[in-house]
Amino acid sequence: VPKHRGLPRRLSGPGAPAMVDVPEATTGLWQRIMCSEDSVDVALACPDGEVLVHSAVVASASKVLSAMLRWPRQEQASGELVRVPLQDSHQAVEAWRVMIYTGLPPEEGLSTQLLLEVFELSHRWQDHLLDCGLLAAALARRVVDAETCKQVLEMALTRDLPELRAECLAFARRSREVRRAWEEGFFEGEASRHLQLVLCHGSSIVS
Repeated sequence: VPKHRGLPRRLSGPGAPAMVDVPEATTGLWQRIMCSEDSVDVALACPDGEVLVHSAVVASASKVLSAMLRWPRQEQASGELVRVPLQDSHQAVEAWRVMIYTGLPPEEGLSTQLLLEVFELSHRWQDHLLDCGLLAAALARRVVDAETCKQVLEMALTRDLPELRAECLAFARRSREVRRAWEEGFFEGEASRHLQLVLCHGSSIVS
């Protein structure tokens, strides 16, 4: 994920989300809001820990979370956090939180595997990171070898993301490493079928 100074305004393809400048003071404000635990009212409860968030922020960012937080619940004591049970890792949910609040990746960065986990959350929750195309653009830039091509192509096929799929297949056409890995059986299932059409016939893939 690029450490940019702005937030996407529109998406013209998975490799190039448009940006608008955001003053550092604004980014800093959102970072302070994110870190302020006095006013949090929701705990995203992972098996290995909790991620605390503000309902107003996550409900505005995600249609799915907005609906979940409106579900009828047992009466709670004043000041008690609303807990949303999850099966996702704390690391992935924490990275998602940072990007929702600031539009930037965590300071320690994101591995490709962690970025894929964040994308899964974003897709499931139908949030603004998905809508603006920031995560798809970041994933497209991670396709640099056979391993990352496999990871991202499988995600693109599973989640029906034609632009991201096209980025993977375009890389495959240019990569001798990907061709060799495909010939050796490294790719399987739908990913292998799409690569066969591209590498053997030079076809455009049509769903």
